[in-house]
Amino acid sequence: MFETASGEIIRITYTLIYRDLKSTTDDTGTEIPGRVTQAHIHIGKDWENGDAVAFLCSNVEGAPAGTPACPQPTAQTPEVTVEGTIEANDIQAAGIGATPEIIKAGDLNALRQILLGGASYVNLHTVAHPQGELRGPIFAEFAF
Repeated sequence: MFETASGEIIRITYTLIYRDLKSTTDDTGTEIPGRVTQAHIHIGKDWENGDAVAFLCSNVEGAPAGTPACPQPTAQTPEVTVEGTIEANDIQAAGIGATPEIIKAGDLNALRQILLGGASYVNLHTVAHPQGELRGPIFAEFAF
């Protein structure tokens, strides 16, 4: 996270690493590849399902302009990395359950608070599991 001397957040940089997603089969026996379609930061603790706040990568229509594509692991490159920057215009309004707007659109400082407070997670979506295949913690650190 990068901030000014006054403490204002100006951007958040991130690195997302994932590896070796396997294919699965549907009820008819048709293979569904483990291709990554998108990844987001969501708000919520371990037991909560919150809204997506920001895209980390996407291969689907509707992602904000400038969102990096999600690379696909291969046999030759089983681990892939996505790096990017989140700025105010990348933040979507988001809530959890009955609280519809915990973060307002464009509020980088609120995103910083949920990242540092452990109230966020990454959700990685695949063709086989479009609602999310992997859910994991976020490790935040500052850079001045």
